[in-house]
Amino acid sequence: MLTRVLYLIFALCSCLSAESIKPHVILVQLATGESNGLEMDVLKGEHWQQHQGRYLVSPGRSATQAALLFGLPPLQLGVVKDLDWRRQPVASNTTPSLAKRFEEKGYRSHFLGAWALGASAPFDPASRGFTQANAFEAAEKNTLTDPWGSAPPEFVLAKPAADMPSFIHLAEGRHLSRSKIEVLLKAWLEEHQHPTVIIVAEMPSMEEPDYHHQATWHCYTSQYAQEPEDIFTDWDLNHALRKMLGWKVAPAASAMIFHRGNWPVNESPEKHRHHGSLVLADGLALADGLSLYRANNHRPDTAQELDIATHQQAHQKLLTAHAQWWQKASRALNDPRAFTVGAKDNQVTRLTALDWRSTKIIAADGSSPLSAPMVGQQHLLDVLEGLKTSAKYKETFPAYSGSWSVHIARPGRYKITASLLPVETQDPEQKKLMKLKGGTAHIRLGQNEVQLRLHPGATAVSVQTDAEAGTTQLESWFTGQLSLTRELGAFFVEIERVGDKKFDLKAKATEGK
Repeated sequence: MLTRVLYLIFALCSCLSAESIKPHVILVQLATGESNGLEMDVLKGEHWQQHQGRYLVSPGRSATQAALLFGLPPLQLGVVKDLDWRRQPVASNTTPSLAKRFEEKGYRSHFLGAWALGASAPFDPASRGFTQANAFEAAEKNTLTDPWGSAPPEFVLAKPAADMPSFIHLAEGRHLSRSKIEVLLKAWLEEHQHPTVIIVAEMPSMEEPDYHHQATWHCYTSQYAQEPEDIFTDWDLNHALRKMLGWKVAPAASAMIFHRGNWPVNESPEKHRHHGSLVLADGLALADGLSLYRANNHRPDTAQELDIATHQQAHQKLLTAHAQWWQKASRALNDPRAFTVGAKDNQVTRLTALDWRSTKIIAADGSSPLSAPMVGQQHLLDVLEGLKTSAKYKETFPAYSGSWSVHIARPGRYKITASLLPVETQDPEQKKLMKLKGGTAHIRLGQNEVQLRLHPGATAVSVQTDAEAGTTQLESWFTGQLSLTRELGAFFVEIERVGDKKFDLKAKATEGK
């Protein structure tokens, strides 16, 4: 029998009807280990009540944030790993985010901080239902998707509307520390005297991904009574908030299923169907689909493996539960997570190499090193510097390119601009690094490929091409930048719909200054 890990309580006072004033709801996602919650005097007043308990956290920033926002185990949303395209939850109308659910209940939602679930539509905070957002990539250092060369963002909590309660999600990260969160909340709570619920979800340090990690939640409520709710996981916190709003939540499954995720980006999900999984039910634990143990503290007790032959019925029950779960997870894992382009004319969608869906890396000797996206700004600058200044580095640097999955919202004429660094960069040194040598630029959208001879010194290449509506692949690369004919991918691509379809193709190079 699973141990009751913790209780989370916050429901409307019995004297309040469903038509009464709704509380402000604040979800704080911490990322720097465990603590004593929020150290704020404003939360120690007599009208505030505090509760805390333990819960199980999914392996990774993206996995945890997805579970909190969508109320499902992360693999059922397609979320596998931080900082590649698989951090993006599937875009599904059947699984709305907390922000969208609060919006349906008359709330205005605001996101501040480290966003771990994708940078462009339909994966950015606005597409997920947040009315306002000031977000940066959830990483230790600036990534390709973060603004280049700009000062750290300033964070201000929006004032709530007089007739509209607020749902606020604050996520700790490199630009928004725990102390800054406390300063923002203190000022906001002192200014706005209104029934409020604050949930603080802590995240432990994770040296290696595991089935789950234990951490502490904290709940602060003002002017509310409490009723117990069994909370075991980060997705259960989502369910508790939904219950508070009067939403019906499906009964918990008879088995709890966890997965380590985090497998290499070039490996198929099917390879990890069982490997890395843990199924818990009736005091038993099935690990990796192969080994059966007694469950101890939501983990397999590996001191003694059980004989499956003598526990066939229990083993089959756990396998069936896993199969039903995998049916849902595999649909999400195999979803291409396409970026939406062309919903409006002249609306630019920026794509970066961090979100290459498939990465091609081929060394000079023909070998294929482990596939991985380009993540950090400084790493990319170092690569470009090496290619400019070192003949040996240029000779040994592998062919390196990738592609994106895009959903063309409307048929029409699309402009695509490809470059090695953001086209708007003003830094003189970066402008030097992004200059292209002679060679050929290739831009492929679906079955249409445009090739353009490069002028030495060009900083970007722009083409226009027709496209039909639907989901397809976008790829851009340059030759002539590395030794021989090896490909160097365009690390930045911007795509926008500029009008109706035409029959001819136009292409031009943007000259560097």
